[in-house]
Amino acid sequence: MLPEKRLVLASLMLFIYGFGQSMLMPILPLYANILTGSAAWAVFIFAFRDFIQIFLRIPSGSLSDRIGRKPVMLIGAGCFTLAQLLYFFSSNILYLSSAVAVEGLSMALFNPPSQSIFRNSAQG
Repeated sequence: MLPEKRLVLASLMLFIYGFGQSMLMPILPLYANILTGSAAWAVFIFAFRDFIQIFLRIPSGSLSDRIGRKPVMLIGAGCFTLAQLLYFFSSNILYLSSAVAVEGLSMALFNPPSQSIFRNSAQG
């Protein structure tokens, strides 16, 4: 595949992935506040997602170097889909926390390979 086509495809995938995440961000803290009754718990839950993402980014980057970028990105997209289903079915704080954890895992699996594809496409 030509580098220009790869860059356009990676840009489109990253846009769709980011759009899906950003559409839920204004709603989920409100929902977490309803489930927990506390804004502090809502903030803690979503900080947990970023904490998971930070610590799993380097291992997922090395995993993408070993098995390839495309399989790791597909696993990340699958985890993102699973997280959305868990969000839909979350009726208590435990289910919401597990959905947030799976979303953090999906972010850690999807973002490093996509950034690598962008870097390689920019090199020519």
